[in-house]
Amino acid sequence: MLLSSLSIFSAPGRDSKGAHILSYAYHPDISINGDSGFTNASGVVWGRGTSSDPYIIEGWDISVFQIYGIIVTGTTAYFTIRDCYIHHGGSHHYGIYLNGVSNATINNNTCLGYYAGIFLGSSNNNTLINNNCPDNSEGICIAYSSGNTLSDNNCSDNGVDGIYLYESNNSVVSGNNCSNNGRGGIYFESSSNCSLSGNQMRNNSAYGLWIQSGSSITIWNNTFIGNNGANETFYASHIQAFDGGTNNFWNSSGSPHGYGNRWNDWMSPDADKDGIVDKPYTIWGSAGAKDYYPQIIPPIATSSDLVIPILVTAITVMTSVIIVTLIFIKTRKEKKVEPPTLNQ
Repeated sequence: MLLSSLSIFSAPGRDSKGAHILSYAYHPDISINGDSGFTNASGVVWGRGTSSDPYIIEGWDISVFQIYGIIVTGTTAYFTIRDCYIHHGGSHHYGIYLNGVSNATINNNTCLGYYAGIFLGSSNNNTLINNNCPDNSEGICIAYSSGNTLSDNNCSDNGVDGIYLYESNNSVVSGNNCSNNGRGGIYFESSSNCSLSGNQMRNNSAYGLWIQSGSSITIWNNTFIGNNGANETFYASHIQAFDGGTNNFWNSSGSPHGYGNRWNDWMSPDADKDGIVDKPYTIWGSAGAKDYYPQIIPPIATSSDLVIPILVTAITVMTSVIIVTLIFIKTRKEKKVEPPTLNQ
């Protein structure tokens, strides 16, 4: 049955924490058990539950002191939870909780003030994208799951970890911001065959990335700044990552070399100026891992850095135009043009 569209919401604004603050309608906590639970009464505003027309839950402001803001269990139908503001439900509770779920997309929600902003348990092949999860104990927590993708989420300013994965294999974790957390930026335990790339981990109290256990995890093109007390000078007591797993790879492969990660305490030497530090970065932990191709963090451009190249480019273009014009005028003057001959 096609569910009618109950509301159309404009793009919400955000407050200083990144939370949405506009265009929400209040809704009590939402509980869906099984595919038959997707109804208008349970907050669904549109959809048929197919890949091309998923059930849509959107635009709700949920703030209740309940164990779950939104809980979905035992489903295989396609559905999307998006543009919801789920907040301040209690430090032992969960903002969005999925258990035994597949084919879900969790997109552009703000979940704060919980034990976990978003939690997935025994759930496979789901996508979490562009969510904002600050001020929880764990920003996003995934356990006993496989094949999930976490992209472009903000999981900063949490009490423990930004992202925590436990026995969650074949996960793709890319483009997330996991900074200023009370323990780690991203924490892995008993998780394998995962890929981490393009994540930013800044100023976490412990490690930016903490692999307690796990294997065949590829970590490359991530940025580590100021984790575990690190600054621009390298100290062995302030290494920014920990690897207690086996057979994990801290750089990609390729020719003439692979690419590792960016570490603000490891930016030289680079004798051949190829953007790769000539010495590997040693990762703390029993694995004895190293980032063999650490990348140099490019400097942040300032306004003066941008003005000079623009002026140089403009002057170069103007000079070229003037030179071409002068050559053209000179050529015209030197070339004698005979008047046409009139037939008498």
